[in-house]
Amino acid sequence: MTRAMTLLAVVVATLLMPGCAAPFRTHSAVDAVLDKKLESLDRGRTSVPLRDLTGGDWEWLYIPEEAASADEVATKVGAPVPMRTAFDGVDRMLVFMKGKDCLRISFVSNRLGGSGYFGPDVRVTGIGKTLALQDSAPSLVDDWQLENALSAFSAAGGTTPLRDVTGGDWDRIFVARQGTTRVELTAIVGSPLEMEHTYRFPGNVLVFLKGPRVQRAVRLTPPGTLDRATQGMFGPDVRLTSAGGDAAPILVPQN
Repeated sequence: MTRAMTLLAVVVATLLMPGCAAPFRTHSAVDAVLDKKLESLDRGRTSVPLRDLTGGDWEWLYIPEEAASADEVATKVGAPVPMRTAFDGVDRMLVFMKGKDCLRISFVSNRLGGSGYFGPDVRVTGIGKTLALQDSAPSLVDDWQLENALSAFSAAGGTTPLRDVTGGDWDRIFVARQGTTRVELTAIVGSPLEMEHTYRFPGNVLVFLKGPRVQRAVRLTPPGTLDRATQGMFGPDVRLTSAGGDAAPILVPQN
């Protein structure tokens, strides 16, 4: 073997080594069938439920914003994913989930706008040269007004319907505490949330639901929080009770 051929063989072998290859696409190339459906939808500028195009019994969807490693994607969805190394971010990657399980990963080359978490009823709309995803997962946000109201109620003491403090037309509320993961919350409330993988802060997460949908999700930090032991699902008539002073209020279910 000549020196040139030897050098060429070394270069080829190096390129094929893990970590040295070109940016990795997962086990599947672009989903040609789905890609064609999206292209047709965009040309017609119409809107349909994404499930009408993808089929399947997936319950939620994650779309990375940019290039990501397999570990990063697994952390975002809370489950192992069929990726060897990393996603290059050139096309769009759709991670279809059912509960805590990754059903499949699909790639599309169309300009699919939007990233993050999406529920089962997400719609895709052609708006010309791009496709918009609507009905993204609610984000976990701070609610200073509710924190202040809870803090004031805690100091005064007494009992009142929780709805008088929170407002809204929710029919259920789920209370989680420090250490709860996004995957656990998704499984319990039946809808994905845009939040960190694990809620690591002291205080509570309150998820307000109306029927099968999450209306909003808020994080509460001391002193405007519920008692640390308070967690679980509560109905619309739950009451807020406080002994006054420094004691955090508790939720009391009503029969």
